[in-house]
Amino acid sequence: METEISYYNVTEEPVFFTTTDYAILGTGFTIISVAGTLGNLLVIIVVAVSKELQNSTNVFIVNLATADFLFSILMPLHIYSIFGEYQPFFDTMCFICLGGKHSTFGVSVWTLASIALNRYVLILSPMKYYKIIFQKKVVAVWIILLWLYPISMAIIPPVVFGIGQHTFDHTLHLCRSPTTLETTETYDTVQIYAVFSLPLIIIFICYIGIYIRVFKHNRMMKKHSLRNHSGSVTNRTCLHLMLSFSSSSNDLKSSTRRSKDEAYIRQIKITKNMFIIFCAYVICYSPHLLCDQIYGECPLDSYGRLIISFNSVVNPIIYGINHPQFRKAYIKLFKCKY
Repeated sequence: METEISYYNVTEEPVFFTTTDYAILGTGFTIISVAGTLGNLLVIIVVAVSKELQNSTNVFIVNLATADFLFSILMPLHIYSIFGEYQPFFDTMCFICLGGKHSTFGVSVWTLASIALNRYVLILSPMKYYKIIFQKKVVAVWIILLWLYPISMAIIPPVVFGIGQHTFDHTLHLCRSPTTLETTETYDTVQIYAVFSLPLIIIFICYIGIYIRVFKHNRMMKKHSLRNHSGSVTNRTCLHLMLSFSSSSNDLKSSTRRSKDEAYIRQIKITKNMFIIFCAYVICYSPHLLCDQIYGECPLDSYGRLIISFNSVVNPIIYGINHPQFRKAYIKLFKCKY
C-alpha cells in the first residue's frame, strides 16, 4: 500500500502525493535536468565551433540555450527542496533557485520575441534595414538587456518592495512563494504583465505578419500559375515569394539569382523552425497556466512544473530534426570533424 502525504493549497483542499508520485517527479526532474544541461550545452558548442552558424539569429538561439542551460543546472536545487528534509539553508537555496527560475523564464520568452522580430525584419524588410538593426554592437547591447530586465523583475519586487518571497514553502514542501502570503498573487501578476505579456504580443504580431505576407504571395502565384498552365504551383510560389523581396535580394552575397532564391527559401524554413520552437514553449506552459486559471491554485502543481521544465529539453531536439545547418553541425561534432 502506497503512503500518501497531504499538502494544502490556498483553497484549503488537500493535495495528496503518493510514493509513486514522488518516484515519477524525482525521475522526471532528474532526467530533464541532465538532458537539458547536455542538450543546451551541445547547442552552445556547435555554434561556437561552426562558422556557418555564427549569425545574428543564432546569437539569440545561443542566448535561449544559455537560459535553458542555467535553468537545468538549477533544477537539482528544486528537486532537493521537494525530497530533502528541511534544513536552515533551504531559504537561501530556494532564493537562488526561484530567482534563477523566474529570471531564465523571462529571458527565454524575451529571446523568443527577439527571434520572431529578427525573422520579421529579415523577411519583410530590405536587407539594409536588417543589417542596421541587427549589427553586432546593437545585438550585444540587446542581449545584455534581455538578461537585465527579467533578472531585475524577478529579484527587485521581493527584495526591495516585499512583493512575494523566494523562499521555502513549508506547506507545500518545495521552493516557491508561500501561497499564504497575499503578495504572492501580486508577484505572479507582476510577472505576467511586466515580463510575459509584451513579448508574447510581439511574437504573435511578427509571425502573423510573416504568415499574411506568405499567404498573399501564395494566392497571387497560384492564379499566375493557372494562367500560364506550366510549372509546379508550389515551387513557382516559393520562387516568386523569394524574388518579391527584390530590395533584400540585392544585398545578398550570392553571385547568382538562383543562389539568392535558395538563400531566401532557407530563411523561410529557418523561420518555420523558430515558430515551432515558440509553439513548443506554449505547449509546455499551457497545462500549468490553464490549471491555475481553473483551480486558482493548481492541485497538480508539481506535474505542471515538470511539463514546464521539459521545455528546456525540446529545443536542442527540434534544432537537430528541423534545422538543416544545426543537424549538419551536430553530425560533424559527433564525428569529431571540427
